[in-house]
Amino acid sequence: MEDVDAVAFNVGTGIETSVTALAEELLAATTVRVPIEHAPARAGELGRSAVDATRAGTEWGWRA
Repeated sequence: MEDVDAVAFNVGTGIETSVTALAEELLAATTVRVPIEHAPARAGELGRSAVDATRAGTEWGWRA
């Protein structure tokens, strides 16, 4: 495999948002109507998190 010159960026508000709340916002912003399904947590899955968008701010001027 060839070397890839790539950088990952987190884009977010830095405020915790549940996956359900995010899914509801996405559905509200579109004409798509599908049920939100929940599954059991997987081993090692995080219960809570918030992204650090510092790199996106530094590189792109991103602000939430």
